[in-house]
Amino acid sequence: MHIYKMRAESDFKTHINPRTSLVETYHFKRSMEQAKKHLMLLSIFIILLNIATNEALSRPLHNPSKHFVLVHGAGHGAWCWYKLVPLLRSSGHNVTTIDLAASGIDRRQISDLQSISDYIRPLRDLLASLPPNEKVILVGHSLGGLALSQTMEGLPSKISVAVFLTAAMPGPSLNISTLNQERVRRQTDMLDASYTFGNGPNNPPTSLILGPKYLLLRLYQLSPIEDWTLATTLMRETRLFTDQELSRDLVLTREKYGSVKRVFIIAEKDLALEKDLQQWMIQKNPPDEVKEIRGSDHMSMMSKPKELWAWLGLLPHVQVWSNDLYWSAEHRVVVNSQRERFSIPFFFFPSQYVDIKPLDELINEQNLAKYKEFNWGKFFASRNRSDYKKREVENIQIDHFKVPE
Repeated sequence: MHIYKMRAESDFKTHINPRTSLVETYHFKRSMEQAKKHLMLLSIFIILLNIATNEALSRPLHNPSKHFVLVHGAGHGAWCWYKLVPLLRSSGHNVTTIDLAASGIDRRQISDLQSISDYIRPLRDLLASLPPNEKVILVGHSLGGLALSQTMEGLPSKISVAVFLTAAMPGPSLNISTLNQERVRRQTDMLDASYTFGNGPNNPPTSLILGPKYLLLRLYQLSPIEDWTLATTLMRETRLFTDQELSRDLVLTREKYGSVKRVFIIAEKDLALEKDLQQWMIQKNPPDEVKEIRGSDHMSMMSKPKELWAWLGLLPHVQVWSNDLYWSAEHRVVVNSQRERFSIPFFFFPSQYVDIKPLDELINEQNLAKYKEFNWGKFFASRNRSDYKKREVENIQIDHFKVPE
């Protein structure tokens, strides 16, 4: 801008001499003023365009922002999601973690809870307070599955998806009494977990506190030791209810509960709610989708937070070259592993070439990477552009993730 101005003044002095007519001088000055105005307008336009472009590029490339509500399990609180929350928020999503009654930092005591409905009340109150048209994605862990189930029945219009993370999942075809009986039948040694029999030793226990040894060997056996230490510090007593009390408050119907999409996430190495029991629940009360986090203990959000984030569909694994027609469009790549076939979402970004790394889901301590890296930019550059300019293309299936020979 400054350089252009200096050149313009120099040109003006060069073209004006004493023999130049006043009319010519006037027209030349006027044309120079108009040029300066045009240049100023152009500069303003470029600045505004720059701002708009930067804002557009700073937005997440994946789906529009969603509201996730995370519900903890027995003895835990909102604190147990501390690893997952920043991952979700980094993807541009809204996240709410709650303490159920007498959990976390909630001031109520277990003696204040007369029913499972009292325990779940903070979740119901939260959903009831949302704007009329807002829906949330509920993620419930372990005992939190009961909170999801009752809320799905009571407020189905407020839930877009219910995600059961290695969680209790009763339903219209699987009542809570049957589920509890099967759980007790398969139950292993409770180690140093301690029961309280508030109604006498001849009646069912009224509360449970999970001891350090049980937490270490059943829940956190694959999690960092720091997370186990945190849990032993913050663990609270859990109110227990009889099958009769639970059956009264957890009446689940196909019309309401069944109207909400359900996803179940299996924790492969769970020793508290073991994989065969998770699969039994899935068989008795089939969800819409089933996913599995390999190498995860019961506390998936602690032992495998990035994998959990990925399976929630939030991690854009790859970005490849495309044209403007596919700006921020979601596609899916089908990947064939040795054990199963699954798809992972990815998002196009114009004029980007990215080397694809082996996917995190296929890598853990016991199972090293089995897939070659592949430069998708080269692949797309070698294709005729008409192949991927078509708007009707919804899914692209490429099998360039091959087991090395």
